[in-house]
Amino acid sequence: MPETSHTYFHCCSADAEPERLLDPACQFTEPWGAHDHGRCDKCGGAGTVLYRCRSCMETGSKSDCPACQGRVRFRETCPACLGSGHVEHTRRAGLAVFPTREGLYRYLAERNANVEGKVVVELQGRLSEERDLDADAGALLVLPERIASVGPLDVELIRAVRERV
Repeated sequence: MPETSHTYFHCCSADAEPERLLDPACQFTEPWGAHDHGRCDKCGGAGTVLYRCRSCMETGSKSDCPACQGRVRFRETCPACLGSGHVEHTRRAGLAVFPTREGLYRYLAERNANVEGKVVVELQGRLSEERDLDADAGALLVLPERIASVGPLDVELIRAVRERV
């Protein structure tokens, strides 16, 4: 039986050329802010954190969710320090994506991210062997192979999610 193909959702500037996402040289993710190394702020050095899959929180638990396999909330190894308690590796192979558009929107809303002038790129590809720094929010790293669609990010929907959560 063939493997089920998943699509993933990525946010980027409307000025960006989505085709560049298919270039292996551009398929990496780094933190939005400083590349802080040292004691892990995410887990406080404990090595584990609570995961909360934004996609399943928004659309309902799904056993085929590539981020949480339907668990939605669970405790696991910290994605930032990889369990060591110290962050040493922040540049990761793959693009940060979410399994659903709704999960991406919730993530952006919760982080009060600047969403003006952004687009949503729906990608198909294979999962990276690395973890996204925000895997505890349901983010994945994908090595894109095809762009399925590009459309404007719905700023009003993001505002509605912000008011709700």
